[in-house]
Amino acid sequence: MHRVVITGLGARTSVGLSVDQMWDGLTNGRSGVSPVRSFEQDDRWDVRIAGEIHDFDPTSELDVSERKRMDR
Repeated sequence: MHRVVITGLGARTSVGLSVDQMWDGLTNGRSGVSPVRSFEQDDRWDVRIAGEIHDFDPTSELDVSERKRMDR
């Protein structure tokens, strides 16, 4: 028997930027998939839809060194 301790919850998804938003989106059947908006689409790209995370500001949660190590 292993003990598990949950110390917190967090979510940054294409359905919501918090656990409550994500859960509400999932239980109400909202899709996080939409046409790509974060970069220009042209004939090089076969895929035109994605589960992008919109309206997330990493400066509010991550320091400069963390942001430099992460992809968009």
